[in-house]
Amino acid sequence: MLDRLKLHAQLRVVDVPYCFIRVSYQTMSEECLQMHRLGERERHAFSNGQIEKFNKENKELQQEIAGEIKKMKEDYEEQTDIHLGFEHTAKFAAVETSINTFRDGNCANLVTLPFINLSN
Repeated sequence: MLDRLKLHAQLRVVDVPYCFIRVSYQTMSEECLQMHRLGERERHAFSNGQIEKFNKENKELQQEIAGEIKKMKEDYEEQTDIHLGFEHTAKFAAVETSINTFRDGNCANLVTLPFINLSN
């Protein structure tokens, strides 16, 4: 009987730390699982934040590019108008020279002038 009591006492000594380890392992695994779930939520929130940030930057860049394209178009139209203005100025200068030549009595230059189309 004494051997059984000793054995029972030994088992209790061994069993108590084992139970404590088992309970602490369960609580630790639950805490780890909770932290993992929290980390998952944070990762999703971070990913969603990154996606929103990317979309916002993309919209800003698209607006900036649209503004640049509009500015380039306006500059092109302005340059075209200036170029056409220079052409008209040159045509008017040629007409003015021919009129002055005609007034001077030197009509030979009028025949050699190329046809001037002022409708452009």
